[in-house]
Amino acid sequence: MLFQDANNWRAGMQDVAAAVEDTMGELVIVTPIKPRKPNTQSEPDEARAVSAIAVFTSKASTAFGPTRSSGGVEIAPMIDTREPVFQFALNAVPFPLSQGYFIHRTCSGETFEVTRVQPDGVSSIVCHVVRFGRTKKGDWQ
Repeated sequence: MLFQDANNWRAGMQDVAAAVEDTMGELVIVTPIKPRKPNTQSEPDEARAVSAIAVFTSKASTAFGPTRSSGGVEIAPMIDTREPVFQFALNAVPFPLSQGYFIHRTCSGETFEVTRVQPDGVSSIVCHVVRFGRTKKGDWQ
């Protein structure tokens, strides 16, 4: 049997999350931010940065553009876009993930800022992020 403790739903979901992480996980560097004053930019606290395994996906989403009227009919164009998301196991990072933290993909050099954190209450934490771009050698790290 693939999952040993199939009668326990929570343990089964944690086994599924571990299998997904083993199959699709990649090494990332999570950097918390220093406490900041209002209306200032986030500053990474590189002394507390940790390496972790996370699953990166870029989920498709549809947004509605500005509404225009044409011949008495309201038209709102639909715009397809992608939303980058990182998924961590509950115990992957030694501190709670929070908005403003930085996540750096080691495989591509891309850096992201966490905009929203959603724990699923069972086996993983989902971080919605925005991309900063690729870093150059010698820059942030």
